Amino acid sequence: MKRIRCPKCDEPILFDDSLYTPGRTLVFECPSCRKQFKIRVGGKALTTQNTAAFGTTPEPEEKPAVGYLVVLENTFHLRQIVPLHEGENRIGRHVKGTKAEA
Repeated sequence: MKRIRCPKCDEPILFDDSLYTPGRTLVFECPSCRKQFKIRVGGKALTTQNTAAFGTTPEPEEKPAVGYLVVLENTFHLRQIVPLHEGENRIGRHVKGTKAEA
């Protein structure tokens, strides 16, 4: 199961990505604001051939995680596994429409 967010109202929408072949484009309609938007299932959005065309370089690989923070699933949120790296790790909640993070 994958969870995506509506680009207009930030409402979470769940769908099963195993039912679709990689590279297929899906159209969703948000149940709360009725906005229609498209996503592409599977595959990487920007391949190495495409990055040369855009003039950007791929980001350097990150160091391996030292540990993981596991957030348990409840009625309000799905289970999450957050990798922890050496140094400062920022963990919090993004507040849409502001630069503040809770």
